[in-house]
Amino acid sequence: MGKASHVTLSLWPRAEPFAYGIFQVHPHPRLAVHNIKKLVTYAKNKSKTGSRLSYSVWKHVACNKLQLTEDLAWVLFHTCLTMSATQYDKLKDVDERIFTAANSADAERIRTSQSVNLFTFVLFLYIQQINKISLRASAVSANAEWPGNYSRSSDLDSGRSTPIRLCRNLDEQYHFQFISENLNEMLDLLVEPDNQGGNSMDATLSEGAVEALDLILEGSADEGRTLNSFSELVHIPTILPATGYSKVTHAFHLRGLLSWIRSWLTQNPFSVENCIRNGRRLQWRLPHQVVLDNESGLNNTQQQPQNDIIKRQKIATNAHQVPRTGGHSGNKLVVMSMISRQIIARSSATLDGATLKIHRAHCSYLYLLSPMRSVTLDKCRKLTIVLGPIENTLQLNHCEDCLVIAACRRAVLAYCRRCTLHLAIQSRPILIQPPVPNTISGSMIISNIPGNNSGTNTSTPGTPTPGSVALVGNEEILLAPFHTTYMKLVDHLNKVNLSPKVNYWDRPFLLGQDSSRQDSSQQSSRVRCWDLLQPAHFYPFNIPLLLSTRGESMDRNPIGENYTRSEKAVPNGNPQTANCLDLSASLITNTSRYFGDSDERRLENYISMANNILPIPLPSAYLVALHERAGAYHKWPQHVMNARLTLDQRHSFSTVVDQRFRQWLIESGNLRQLQLLELSTGHVNPVPSCNPTAYSVDKNVAPMSVSSTFQSHADRSDHGVHSSYADGHISNSIRSGCLLTRSNNENQFATNDDDADGI
Repeated sequence: MGKASHVTLSLWPRAEPFAYGIFQVHPHPRLAVHNIKKLVTYAKNKSKTGSRLSYSVWKHVACNKLQLTEDLAWVLFHTCLTMSATQYDKLKDVDERIFTAANSADAERIRTSQSVNLFTFVLFLYIQQINKISLRASAVSANAEWPGNYSRSSDLDSGRSTPIRLCRNLDEQYHFQFISENLNEMLDLLVEPDNQGGNSMDATLSEGAVEALDLILEGSADEGRTLNSFSELVHIPTILPATGYSKVTHAFHLRGLLSWIRSWLTQNPFSVENCIRNGRRLQWRLPHQVVLDNESGLNNTQQQPQNDIIKRQKIATNAHQVPRTGGHSGNKLVVMSMISRQIIARSSATLDGATLKIHRAHCSYLYLLSPMRSVTLDKCRKLTIVLGPIENTLQLNHCEDCLVIAACRRAVLAYCRRCTLHLAIQSRPILIQPPVPNTISGSMIISNIPGNNSGTNTSTPGTPTPGSVALVGNEEILLAPFHTTYMKLVDHLNKVNLSPKVNYWDRPFLLGQDSSRQDSSQQSSRVRCWDLLQPAHFYPFNIPLLLSTRGESMDRNPIGENYTRSEKAVPNGNPQTANCLDLSASLITNTSRYFGDSDERRLENYISMANNILPIPLPSAYLVALHERAGAYHKWPQHVMNARLTLDQRHSFSTVVDQRFRQWLIESGNLRQLQLLELSTGHVNPVPSCNPTAYSVDKNVAPMSVSSTFQSHADRSDHGVHSSYADGHISNSIRSGCLLTRSNNENQFATNDDDADGI
């Protein structure tokens, strides 16, 4: 069949398995092609389920043949399960059974019962080679990338970009090149031992082996109006004869299939580059900005700051180009770039099921509360972001000083510093942590990093100094449990099949450190790039803004009245539902009934109440810490009363508290968010005065939240405002009384209506 017969046919690499299924580290040397080929033969001989590979067989090969750790073996297997899953409800059930198993033996028994398509797993292992550094290829080709020293700019504000990454799995254009150059070898891996011919090109592939190509390829036979998996395309009656398929053997000839794929393979039409170039531009404004647009009394001077913010937004989507049905998930993109000093709050159908890419967001606050497919944060700094549940993967690359709150199935961090993650995660968070150079050789230097107990640095003459060599990997990562809520969180969790019962937030896996059994314990003790948030420093997080409802505010179609009153947005008009969204009030300030004579009984009631409010339960240690903080809060008025202060003393005391509060705003960075809110809403209000003896909320001030958990960054410096007994509770009571957003007092509330573009 000639190519002209199907001019509308096209094949392209799927971006998702390359971007999220490949780890940003040099592949393990034992996962070489010849070992992957041996896995096919071994699994075929041992397997009782045809072309299925059970975890028990893979674990035996990985641990006993390839000398991998059990943890790494399961991470690879579970990642492949996630990337190839079509029914996430089954994966949710498996994860829940493993997490709630009575003991490790029961959990292992559940794992060993799992299986994946053998050839899908083989392809998954093979594409890890995309990040392999080839010295021979670099020497032969002038265009090949020569491996150099990883380094990290000590000051990103200097204008220098982060170092050139060797992780080519993030380059969507390279996906096409990788498949084109290695297609023959990939197809050869899919040949079963019984189908080998005298010549490798005379071999045949079974239909099951061809289905494995669904992992990395998809396409369309009608100019992109509908999408098809690779196996669906090759079985279209008018296409099947050209693919080398034999009706006699019910198999595909390798030579014919290879030629057919090469003829139609092209670049991914749903790439980030195409989204930016041909996608639809979005403008996401706060509800208050829309109201200001409609107010006739605003002069040009008042509108200018708001317009400046809108002009700086660089947000695009290809949602209008992606067919609603067919193919795999992950093609719908929302790309946000160069978001600087902005507050963006959104819950919309455009984000629903989309892959979100955020590049170089700086000093901003993002609240994106829709269920999404995957999320990437790349080179972001001083970013606070709350995300809706993520069906697949949360990925952070080269981020610094970020606060991330998300529920997700997987999380991967690569080369990040001083980031705090509050997670509800279905698998162990993966920290890309290449092995630390050995100081004994004298050729490398170990710099001082948190948790490194190796003592003083030593170097030999001629070696670089510690200031000139920076180790790769993550540094100062703080992990904490998920600690916020919003009205549709439970619905969104169910939509993406995430179980609130499962949370591995405190069990990170260091990929690279634990790659070999012999060195894992030694390297883990030598370097600790992460830590857990102490319960004493834990605060609930209130989402400060209620979101716009209907439109994306395209340039050609400005948003009109796109918000609803809070009493209409709360289901059944029940204000108590909205009160539960104010976690600081529900868990701290409005809990006087949980304190009395029977402290143990009161604590049990408090924990029961907290678990009813929070869709994703908190660990008991953090609930106890919140209970203690609530108790101290309720004792504070009595302390003030017992002090019997005179009027002058009360005035002086109030002034001191106000000064310390303003100081805390500056030191914690929360003042920046207040200023952004003022700029976004067009209001210019002073920081509200906080009187510890008479708490009040200024309803004229734009809705804001100096959310308590922003303290997780401030606590690193152990400021005096938080370290002392009195001052710590002063700041907490002030936050609860003066600044936290109360949903039933706000003027707008979000719904999840369709966007103006009809998506």
